[in-house]
Amino acid sequence: MARAYGFRVFVLEAFPNKIKDVDPYNASQGSPVMEEIAQLLSRLEEKGTHRFQPTTDETGRPTKPIATATIYDPVIIQPNLIHARIAIGEEGSHISATKPDEEARSLEGWSPEAAHEVTFIFPNEMGSEFLLVTQTNHRRDPRSRLTSMLKNESMVLREERIANDRLVREQAKEEGRTVPKKKTFKRLVFTCRQASDNEYLDELLAKADKASVVFKSKKMDAVGNTTYVDRVLQIKLRNENISEIAGRASKKWVKSWRAGETITPKEAVLELGDLLEEHDLIVSGEEQQYESAAISLQGKTDNATTTIAADTMRDAFTYPLSDLPPTKEVYCSRAFDRVHSIARQENIEIELADPIEVAACLTESVLAVS
Repeated sequence: MARAYGFRVFVLEAFPNKIKDVDPYNASQGSPVMEEIAQLLSRLEEKGTHRFQPTTDETGRPTKPIATATIYDPVIIQPNLIHARIAIGEEGSHISATKPDEEARSLEGWSPEAAHEVTFIFPNEMGSEFLLVTQTNHRRDPRSRLTSMLKNESMVLREERIANDRLVREQAKEEGRTVPKKKTFKRLVFTCRQASDNEYLDELLAKADKASVVFKSKKMDAVGNTTYVDRVLQIKLRNENISEIAGRASKKWVKSWRAGETITPKEAVLELGDLLEEHDLIVSGEEQQYESAAISLQGKTDNATTTIAADTMRDAFTYPLSDLPPTKEVYCSRAFDRVHSIARQENIEIELADPIEVAACLTESVLAVS
């Protein structure tokens, strides 16, 4: 069973105004990119909760609930590390809040938000790629809302700079002074991809005591509104079959995912079917009646189960933390350890302070603010 709390790691690049046909900025520690991200986070904290207005249908009704996000406690912990918390939620997601010996409090019209730790890590030397760690709560992470808020706030900041520059030039002209040359200002836009970690995949396979391949097919209900699982075929893997079948398939999927290539569920079904047939674990063509396939790995010691499927790789690389909200020490220790491995694989040169010291600094900064 997956932990309630975990984290994901993303590789980002920042560009001026647009992405197509433009080189990304240098994002090394102390760079203008790092400084601007820190400034944007502080501005967003000052502005409070941001509301994402949903699109509407042809009748004008919202197609989704209003999503919200609030930035808390942004701080530069070391020359290449910015940390903050972001709380995200949706209006109407909860009807009430309860507390022992108290009456339930209605949350109608409110957006209950759950907090997530987020950490930006910048390379020591010249380089465009930097890392973002986001805590997950029950597989939800705030990455898309966070980067959207940064991009939009960067646009607002650019317009303020343009207006201020215009005012300075107008004042110089009115006072008969030399009019400064018009400045050009740019906003930040980002590319983002979730990082995958070969070492972590090897650890999962090496620690797996049990593994299985699960095929599923679905049918539409009688009304034609929803689908349900109609048929399941589970094939257990033992010993060398874990690496020969689960290892070969999962590594191929990860490689394709990292390259931005799409493997359809049906293609994954056929690939696993071929591997199982090679080891006499399935009758030729038996897999073709199924629509999706996944690999399930169960650890020897903690009995934690990890599911790997070609079309849900982001969950496979959601690194576990805890079942209760993690302390800053647990978050920093686990995240920093994994970040080092990912940075090596991505050829991003980073240095991080001792995670316990960083956690202590974060706790002190929060206490100082409160």
